[in-house]
Amino acid sequence: RAKDLKTVAYINPINKSSLIDVVSLPKLSDEQYYKMWAQVNDKMIDLGILNPSDGNLKSVPYIEDALSLSITIEDKNSTDTASSDKKVAQIELENK
Repeated sequence: RAKDLKTVAYINPINKSSLIDVVSLPKLSDEQYYKMWAQVNDKMIDLGILNPSDGNLKSVPYIEDALSLSITIEDKNSTDTASSDKKVAQIELENK
């Protein structure tokens, strides 16, 4: 669904900051958008919409103990819950 999507996450646990570098983000229809999520244990936390017009490097909320960051393709009328069938990218985070 978004095979040309390429991203890199930069997480700094010392100053509690997170950035995502959007290298390539395929264009979607006007009825869809990209949304970011953080997985903490079994819960998905909404990190907001990933807008291609925001530029390549985007600040995202730092989530303590996040196991991964995910990107989904959502419909404009969808609910605010993450669904695994909508996931197009997942960035595993190493917690040390």
